[in-house]
Amino acid sequence: MSQSTYVLILFVTGETPTSRRQVQQLQRLLDDELGELYELSVVNVFKDPDTAVRYDVFATPTVVKRLPEPVRQIVDGLRDRERVLSGLEIEHAP
Repeated sequence: MSQSTYVLILFVTGETPTSRRQVQQLQRLLDDELGELYELSVVNVFKDPDTAVRYDVFATPTVVKRLPEPVRQIVDGLRDRERVLSGLEIEHAP
Protein backbone atom coordinates (compact mmCIF):
# COMPACT_ATOMS: atom_id res chain seq x y z
CA MET A 1 0.00 0.00 0.00
CA SER A 2 1.35 3.39 -0.99
CA GLN A 3 1.69 6.17 1.57
CA SER A 4 -0.67 8.25 -0.52
CA THR A 5 -3.42 5.62 -0.36
CA TYR A 6 -6.50 6.58 1.65
CA VAL A 7 -8.07 3.85 3.76
CA LEU A 8 -11.73 4.47 4.53
CA ILE A 9 -14.64 2.63 6.10
CA LEU A 10 -18.28 3.43 5.34
CA PHE A 11 -20.75 2.34 8.00
CA VAL A 12 -24.29 1.74 6.75
CA THR A 13 -27.51 0.40 8.19
CA GLY A 14 -28.61 -2.81 6.52
CA GLU A 15 -28.63 -3.74 2.87
CA THR A 16 -31.24 -1.29 1.66
CA PRO A 17 -31.57 0.79 -1.50
CA THR A 18 -30.53 3.81 0.59
CA SER A 19 -27.39 2.05 1.83
CA ARG A 20 -26.48 0.97 -1.71
CA ARG A 21 -26.96 4.55 -2.91
CA GLN A 22 -24.70 5.83 -0.11
CA VAL A 23 -21.98 3.39 -1.13
CA GLN A 24 -22.28 4.44 -4.78
CA GLN A 25 -22.18 8.15 -3.91
CA LEU A 26 -19.04 7.76 -1.85
CA GLN A 27 -17.35 5.55 -4.44
CA ARG A 28 -18.11 8.10 -7.18
CA LEU A 29 -16.70 10.92 -5.09
CA LEU A 30 -13.57 8.95 -4.23
CA ASP A 31 -13.08 7.79 -7.82
CA ASP A 32 -13.36 11.39 -9.02
CA GLU A 33 -11.02 12.80 -6.39
CA LEU A 34 -8.54 10.01 -5.73
CA GLY A 35 -8.68 7.68 -8.72
CA GLU A 36 -7.20 4.40 -7.54
CA LEU A 37 -5.54 5.86 -4.45
CA TYR A 38 -8.08 4.57 -1.96
CA GLU A 39 -9.38 1.44 -0.28
CA LEU A 40 -13.00 1.48 0.85
CA SER A 41 -14.57 -1.08 3.17
CA VAL A 42 -18.29 -1.13 3.85
CA VAL A 43 -19.57 -2.25 7.25
CA ASN A 44 -23.22 -3.09 7.84
CA VAL A 45 -23.72 -2.17 11.49
CA PHE A 46 -26.48 -4.77 11.85
CA LYS A 47 -24.08 -7.56 10.85
CA ASP A 48 -20.97 -6.17 12.51
CA PRO A 49 -21.90 -3.99 15.49
CA ASP A 50 -18.54 -4.63 17.19
CA THR A 51 -16.66 -2.79 14.46
CA ALA A 52 -19.05 0.13 14.76
CA VAL A 53 -18.43 0.28 18.50
CA ARG A 54 -14.66 0.03 18.00
CA TYR A 55 -14.77 3.11 15.75
CA ASP A 56 -17.27 4.99 17.95
CA VAL A 57 -19.94 4.97 15.24
CA PHE A 58 -23.39 5.66 16.60
CA ALA A 59 -25.16 6.96 13.49
CA THR A 60 -25.20 6.02 9.84
CA PRO A 61 -23.99 6.70 7.31
CA THR A 62 -20.60 7.42 8.84
CA VAL A 63 -17.31 7.48 6.96
CA VAL A 64 -14.08 6.93 8.87
CA LYS A 65 -10.78 7.83 7.24
CA ARG A 66 -8.15 5.62 8.91
CA LEU A 67 -5.19 6.57 6.74
CA PRO A 68 -3.42 8.81 6.18
CA GLU A 69 -3.52 10.05 9.73
CA PRO A 70 -5.05 11.82 11.49
CA VAL A 71 -8.13 9.64 11.71
CA ARG A 72 -11.23 11.60 10.70
CA GLN A 73 -14.94 10.83 10.77
CA ILE A 74 -17.92 12.38 9.04
CA VAL A 75 -21.56 11.56 9.73
CA ASP A 76 -24.24 11.83 7.02
CA GLY A 77 -24.11 14.48 4.32
CA LEU A 78 -22.50 12.26 1.69
CA ARG A 79 -24.19 14.29 -1.06
CA ASP A 80 -22.23 17.40 -0.08
CA ARG A 81 -18.96 16.77 -1.89
CA GLU A 82 -17.02 19.68 -0.34
CA ARG A 83 -18.21 18.80 3.18
CA VAL A 84 -17.01 15.21 2.77
CA LEU A 85 -13.64 16.21 1.30
CA SER A 86 -13.05 18.86 3.92
CA GLY A 87 -14.30 16.78 6.85
CA LEU A 88 -12.14 13.81 5.94
CA GLU A 89 -9.20 16.01 4.93
CA ILE A 90 -9.00 14.41 1.49
CA GLU A 91 -6.72 16.18 -0.92
CA HIS A 92 -7.18 15.93 -4.65
CA ALA A 93 -5.06 13.30 -6.35
CA PRO A 94 -2.17 14.66 -8.40
